[in-house]
Amino acid sequence: DMLNLLNTLVFILYMVVLTLSQTSEKERILRLNSQLQTANQKLEEYAQELKRNAMKDALTGLYNRSYAENRITRLLKTGHSGAMLMIDLDNFKYINDTYGHNAGDAVLQMVALTLQEGIEAGEAFRWGGEEFVLILQNKKQQQAVAFAEQIRTAVEQSDNGVCPVTISVGVAEYDGKDYQATINMADQALYRAKMNGRNRVEA
Repeated sequence: DMLNLLNTLVFILYMVVLTLSQTSEKERILRLNSQLQTANQKLEEYAQELKRNAMKDALTGLYNRSYAENRITRLLKTGHSGAMLMIDLDNFKYINDTYGHNAGDAVLQMVALTLQEGIEAGEAFRWGGEEFVLILQNKKQQQAVAFAEQIRTAVEQSDNGVCPVTISVGVAEYDGKDYQATINMADQALYRAKMNGRNRVEA
């Protein structure tokens, strides 16, 4: 974390000062260069960690919503076929209220893992709360619906160590133009899945 990084840098600077007081000028320059390279490497590693943390959801390891727009734009390029799945855990509030938030977190992690394992060409995102988004590349709507049924069944049959879990899924085909419109259509399909009894796929 930041405190450990600062402590490391302070120690390196202390060693630099100590080295300067005990060695010849040539040795001082060589050691100083080495120590500065070490400090720079640590700063670069920390910067990369910050970048990863900004893109990923800490609980599930999926890309988070704040990074999703950039990523989705790249996955669904203009002119390429694809589909979007909007996924919501059914009765998640009941799970949290009944079994506790730690159990709810375990369920979210299980669902995220199931989504990741099922995708061959595409990517999964945690959209927020108990909602996830899947981008499927080179899939028409009929193919995406069939895949969504596989995911729904996999979640329903999984053993998360807490309780039985189901998901509702909304599917929309990407038109190669406006991905936001596709999100809206998938969200509307998800709403229909919820209204029609949950644990189902709508397109």
